Amino acid sequence: IDPISAKEVMVRSFMDGYKEVPLHEMNPDFTTREDMKHFYEDYFDSELSLFHELVWVQAFDGDKLVGWATFLFEEENKAYMNLLVVDPEEQGKGI
Repeated sequence: IDPISAKEVMVRSFMDGYKEVPLHEMNPDFTTREDMKHFYEDYFDSELSLFHELVWVQAFDGDKLVGWATFLFEEENKAYMNLLVVDPEEQGKGI
């Protein structure tokens, strides 16, 4: 697992997904899109320590990481999808 590429994909995905939402609705402390970017970078870093408990599934186009998901197995034959992110440039392509 490449945490640098995974973080980049997650940040791009979240930033694109919320691009139409006014910053103050996202967080009253956000004054710039850079604030939002730092928030998602920090979120990834804080969650990374928990990822060792999860099953990590990655999607590649050649050598490029284009998406990933994490799953937590709660019971036998039952899993909870913790996160699913796809690079905005790759969304809608059936990854």
